[in-house]
Amino acid sequence: MDKKLPRIFRNDIDKEIHNNRKVYYVKSEGDDFTFSTRKEKKENFDRNSKVQEKLNAIFKPGRHSFNVGVEIVTASKTYDTKIAGKVRDCLITLDNDVIPLKDVLDIRVK
Repeated sequence: MDKKLPRIFRNDIDKEIHNNRKVYYVKSEGDDFTFSTRKEKKENFDRNSKVQEKLNAIFKPGRHSFNVGVEIVTASKTYDTKIAGKVRDCLITLDNDVIPLKDVLDIRVK
């Protein structure tokens, strides 16, 4: 049991690594190939990030979210209510409405 094992080679990394920083793909439509990047979906991501920033401001520590009047705009309806809480990917209002976050277009604090 006193047998020594060989040492493992560990290479030093002396450069900065940028794995998967940019992703490109080729989209085929018929005989036409177009070169695309993932930036096409940026508008949808920006809308979701703005909604998340507004929710983070509402739920920040030291502030009770149920005291803040908000207007939640979705594609089908506009809710004029107060937010009771956030569970997974849904908002729950004091009026017992459950609103999925993917449907929220904008949140306006009154």
